[in-house]
Amino acid sequence: MREYQVQLKAFNNGLRQTDRPPVNSEVLSSSVGGYPDIDGYKSLDNISNLAILGDVSATFPFPQVLRLRSCVLVCVANAIYEIEGSTLVLRLGSLTSGTIWTVADFGDYILMTNGKVVVKRDGASKIFSTITDAYNPVGRSICAHKGQLIVTAPGVGV
Repeated sequence: MREYQVQLKAFNNGLRQTDRPPVNSEVLSSSVGGYPDIDGYKSLDNISNLAILGDVSATFPFPQVLRLRSCVLVCVANAIYEIEGSTLVLRLGSLTSGTIWTVADFGDYILMTNGKVVVKRDGASKIFSTITDAYNPVGRSICAHKGQLIVTAPGVGV
């Protein structure tokens, strides 16, 4: 069987930068199941060991399984777990219950809130801790947008 090598300019050009790309421009319109990396776009690995979640007891909408760039977290109302291989490791417990967890994923550094408490994961040590200072206000939700942290309703709480 003969092999063909096809090079699409759209993969080299990446995602479109505006809502309405110019006519006949070879760019991608969306990225589903992937994230940008220094080496190009990468896909997320499948989570195949969700049977370990049987150890976590929670009611709807928990547990939340959050697949981030550097780890997989399992969040319940008052605790945060991390999936390491085939085990579920408690990273931070006895937290104040709030709404669902929202995450700002900056790679190894992670910032999370549930509307009542702000939790960070240090990028170097990978240790989770709560934050209680004026520079990181508790908001209803947070997200990372183009490398910037966005906090909604700071100081309002739930």
